[in-house]
Amino acid sequence: MLQTIEPSIAAVDAAAAELKMPSQSDKAFFRKAWPFLVLALLTVAAYLGTFRNDFVDYDDDRYLTANPVVQRGLSLRGVWYAFTTFDTGNWIPLTWLSFELDASLFGLHPAGFHGVNLLLHTINVLLLYVWLKRLSISTGCSLAAAAIFAVHPLHVESVAWMSERKDVLSTLFLLLVVLQYQRFAERPNRQRYLLALGFFLLGLLAKPMLITVPALLFLLDFWPLRRCQDWTLDRVQRSVPAVSLRQLCLEKLPFALLATALLVVTFFAQRSDLSFVDTRVHPWPARLANAVCSGAWYLEKTFWPTSLCIYYPLDFGNIDTLQVAWSAGLLGLITLAAIGFARQQPGMLFGWLWFVVSLAPVIGLVQIGAQAHADRYTYVPHLGLCVALGFAAMSLLARWPRTKIFQAVGACTIVVVCSILTFRQVDTWRDSRTLWTHANETAPDNWMALFHLSIDRLQARQPATARELIQQSIEIQPGNPDTRAILGKTYLNEQRWDEARQVFLENLSQLPRHRDSLIGMAVVCHACREYRDAEGYLLVARDVDPINSYVLMQLGLLYAQAEKTDAALEQFDAVLRLVPRNIAALKAAGQVLARAGRTDAAIVRFQAALKVLPQDPESHVALARLFDAQGDLSSSERHADAARRLTTTKPRSKIVQTSGVMGQ
Repeated sequence: MLQTIEPSIAAVDAAAAELKMPSQSDKAFFRKAWPFLVLALLTVAAYLGTFRNDFVDYDDDRYLTANPVVQRGLSLRGVWYAFTTFDTGNWIPLTWLSFELDASLFGLHPAGFHGVNLLLHTINVLLLYVWLKRLSISTGCSLAAAAIFAVHPLHVESVAWMSERKDVLSTLFLLLVVLQYQRFAERPNRQRYLLALGFFLLGLLAKPMLITVPALLFLLDFWPLRRCQDWTLDRVQRSVPAVSLRQLCLEKLPFALLATALLVVTFFAQRSDLSFVDTRVHPWPARLANAVCSGAWYLEKTFWPTSLCIYYPLDFGNIDTLQVAWSAGLLGLITLAAIGFARQQPGMLFGWLWFVVSLAPVIGLVQIGAQAHADRYTYVPHLGLCVALGFAAMSLLARWPRTKIFQAVGACTIVVVCSILTFRQVDTWRDSRTLWTHANETAPDNWMALFHLSIDRLQARQPATARELIQQSIEIQPGNPDTRAILGKTYLNEQRWDEARQVFLENLSQLPRHRDSLIGMAVVCHACREYRDAEGYLLVARDVDPINSYVLMQLGLLYAQAEKTDAALEQFDAVLRLVPRNIAALKAAGQVLARAGRTDAAIVRFQAALKVLPQDPESHVALARLFDAQGDLSSSERHADAARRLTTTKPRSKIVQTSGVMGQ
């Protein structure tokens, strides 16, 4: 008996010991996995505040909150829209599809969208760490460089701003391109090459800023891959097969062709959105001066990331010659130093050239918009600086190994400080008012911040305060039609029709197809009983923005008022095709049908409205009247009782108006 029990006890003890003592494979897995876990936790902790942030009123409306196609989620129509639209002045089908997928998964809840942005940023951080390790940078140095990228405050705009989904999404594919290209360089074959090319195409479909990738791959070829057999930067033995310069050029040709094609498409997209700024407005010498100053600004904020905001206004009228000279001197000095130390510190030259090349499309020589520079433009350029940082840290450790602890403490300090700054910067994106208040306090004479703060005051029904803010904005930027349109809206809110008419007509004399001015003139004309003119302005506005549900709705209400039943229903149906659960369109269509004596069809519309909003008393009132007209007293009484429960007043004798014509 004892002989039987003793082996069993021994087996149990052995199993327990095995559970307590991790195997060699477990230890190896942990050694490889812990940096990924640290980076993921660090990134999520720094950006945790994004989950409580709302959408903002700067481009998020065009991408999401006022875009009915995206709001409907992923669909065949959505796919068609993604690949055919030039909305927002870009051709970014993959970004549109990602938004539509989010809408299918989360509805229009901001936390879900922000979570996806944070997930993409976290993946980018982990891919950067993998890339640094693949370049033979030590674990500690790779971890430090990736951690700084993860929590650098300049990247908050790319992560916390929903409209910049294209930044984090395109960078994911850029990192996949460089990783796959390195695999191709190590063991060339067609499959690896085509996979790298495919990732590049997907990146371009997310954001055209990746047009510089062919040049960036050339940088990788020369260093650190050292693929060119005709030229070498240092004497380190190659770890990949060497090829001729001609072969390197041929390899980049398909990448260059794709980049050129996207460049042409982007040109037409920007032109359709009136994004390009004429050289007569912003002449070339002024653009060059701003480009030089912006380059120095990006460097300064890389190492001292304070006083950051969403918008830095461009003022060509007050160019500081001394600042231009200082900036040019700084950039020239860094370039000379990078070239001079290229053989001793090739990482410095690589990082600097990556920074310059990837920044070139957005440096401001081709001026789009009126910003001097933007935080988000550093997201891709910082990848090269992280590679340079990783190699520089390894070099320092090799030269002064006894300073390892001090360097580790320094790196941790930088990461902690950046994390705190990032956490605070994320909070400035809490909502539109917080965002623009911070921008107005950070950047002097910020006409864009004043513009958006005036919109906020207008929505809060404070037209006098809104007008004061927008007039300050106009004083700084007098020629902007959008700011003047807001001034016109402040007059509309106070029913000062003559002043509003003057503002909108001035805008339309310069830009005949300015949407907001067309809508504003339609409101003015309707208020002054100029119904035919109101219709004309709305028709042009519909032609400018055919998926604007507000324009379609107002056009339908105008036709309904004129008792043009079929024309009104056509507009309401167009709204419902864009936004099937638009309760205002359902109720307005029900009204028109009821007035035309089409009772059955009217009942269907009001019942659909109740499916969207079961507690809507107006729909119950309408259904009570309609069922009463049909002689269905039971149904009529049921809806009348529901209406009485939901309102403190008795059901009115007329079907309740669902929306005032022209927003009044």
